[in-house]
Amino acid sequence: MIVAVILAAGLSSRMKKNKLLLPIGETTVIEHVVKTVLSSKVDYVIVVSGRDYEFFRKLLKCYPVRLLYNDQYKKGQSTSIIKGMETLPRTGVEGVLFAMGDQPLINVEGINAIIDAFAMKKGKIIVPVNTRTDKKGAPVLFDRSFFSEIRKIEGDQGGKVVILQHPDAVYECEIDSSEFFDDIDTEEAYESIMEWWRRHETENDLEPN
Repeated sequence: MIVAVILAAGLSSRMKKNKLLLPIGETTVIEHVVKTVLSSKVDYVIVVSGRDYEFFRKLLKCYPVRLLYNDQYKKGQSTSIIKGMETLPRTGVEGVLFAMGDQPLINVEGINAIIDAFAMKKGKIIVPVNTRTDKKGAPVLFDRSFFSEIRKIEGDQGGKVVILQHPDAVYECEIDSSEFFDDIDTEEAYESIMEWWRRHETENDLEPN
């Protein structure tokens, strides 16, 4: 079983509003991420929220996900990671895919490529990399053998600290899509993503099937 943990408890400190609730197409950023992940080969989806939990609860009530409230979200990303890990199914979990709630242009094909690489045992940590720029990003899939280390991450750190400690376990999964790695940190980044969206909104592969 592959479990996805979508991290959606950030403070959006560079923006005046919660970036995950911004519109994209006919939905919101977080809903689009959730729909994309649900359409992939992932078996179970957990969403960890913090700020604006009630809005998330209303938005996601129709989706088959487990929504968690992280009351420690102000202490950094590690608290959301640990919250998600605490709620994993007790048995059958082979790996956890950590996805970011502010990457609305991730796609099903890319996520499935990561999961397929893991299934083929190409590595115990699968990291997506842009074939054009060599940029690495998320989502990242971790084998269960790293779960104990992940649970020890502290502060505003993510899985990168575990990745750096185990370079021999890493497989870089090539993703031929630069927008796959785009996140929303600023108003300018959001506008850039929306420009890309408007240019491609008529293409069939924008919305998950």
